[in-house]
Order: sequence, then C-alpha cells, then structure tokens
Amino acid sequence: MLMLVLVMIAIALFEAPKLLRQKQIGELLAFSAMWGMAFGYAAMVVMRVELPTLLNVLEFIYAFVGLQ
Repeated sequence: MLMLVLVMIAIALFEAPKLLRQKQIGELLAFSAMWGMAFGYAAMVVMRVELPTLLNVLEFIYAFVGLQ
C-alpha cells in the first residue's frame, strides 16, 4: 500500500505543477477527479476488496435508469 501511495503522489507532483503553470484549471480539475478515482480503485485492488465486474455495474445502471 505504501508503494501505491508513493507512486500516486509522484504522479500528482509531476502533473499538477505543469497544469498550474499553464493555468489549465479545467484540466487540473479533470486530472484531480480521474486521479482520485484511480487511487480509490487501486487502493481497493491492493486491499483485495471484491469488486463487481463491469457487466454487473452496467446491469445495475440500466436497471436504475429503467432500460432493462
């Protein structure tokens, strides 16, 4: 888990300053959102949390919206 945290911090430290210097706030917000989701997913994988398959997720979304 420590290695995951170090790698994710390194990625953020590499990308965020560049976006800030170029004043790309929208891109920085998008990067932050995707970075957060990637970190959450990677942390769950490292902790061996049982995750649903993509098919199960899509079936849930279709049922929720009423397309099934």
